[in-house]
Amino acid sequence: MITKNYEHQSDAGRLTSEIIASGKPQYPTTGFRFYGVNTFMDNGEYITQLLFADDITAGEITEVDAIVAVTIPLPLPQPTPPVDSEDKPYVRSEPRPLNCTTMFTGSGDTLSPPAIGTGPRIIWDASITGDWTTSGAPSGYKQKTIDLVFCDDVYMRAGHIFTSVGVMTAYLDLYVMCPNGAYYYDEDTLLQNTTGYPIPIDHNIVQFPLNKTGSVLIDSETASSAVPPGYPIRAVISIPDTDDTCKGSAILMLYRHRTVVL
Repeated sequence: MITKNYEHQSDAGRLTSEIIASGKPQYPTTGFRFYGVNTFMDNGEYITQLLFADDITAGEITEVDAIVAVTIPLPLPQPTPPVDSEDKPYVRSEPRPLNCTTMFTGSGDTLSPPAIGTGPRIIWDASITGDWTTSGAPSGYKQKTIDLVFCDDVYMRAGHIFTSVGVMTAYLDLYVMCPNGAYYYDEDTLLQNTTGYPIPIDHNIVQFPLNKTGSVLIDSETASSAVPPGYPIRAVISIPDTDDTCKGSAILMLYRHRTVVL
């Protein structure tokens, strides 16, 4: 891994997207050129830190230098709050972050080239034996793991689970994963994942039962913290290892800056 620091104030999520858009995949995409972006302050100075793959070329680093130099810094300009005829500000009660729109999706994105809604779907069918494994599953269970990644920061709000055939003891978990080499916060401490594999940093849905035929809405009525580009949202479906009937799917309600890549 090659580390390079820039004395530049950056938005880590936006810079990551701009580097990916320039044709440089992020880990764990095949042929990745960099691991991630880290921003922090050191002795009162803004630092943007890039973690490059060992085989990145000098020419590619020069291209990234130019991208960093022009990327939009923090804080981003904030719009003037709207006011009424008496110059009183309107109260905005919705949880959607500023400059974001709402998206309902059953699929993740692809990162290189960035495309929205073209990744894996949250869908399961117990009769497809190749989708399931007992390795790492609780005793008596088998599991299917689905990783959704996004090419922008996303904020989770809600989800809808559809079960066409339910099983009493089946359940679903949802995690946010930190890729190997990327950074995450433990309380207020910034740490790097050096385990060699993705690790869970959030467990947003814990053993949600898939025990009936029908659909159910899960709504937090607020927005999660930002899930950075390339950080998988992982759905894990656990069913009895003897079951071959359970079927279902799920969609997520997200807030994000865009819903198409132009």
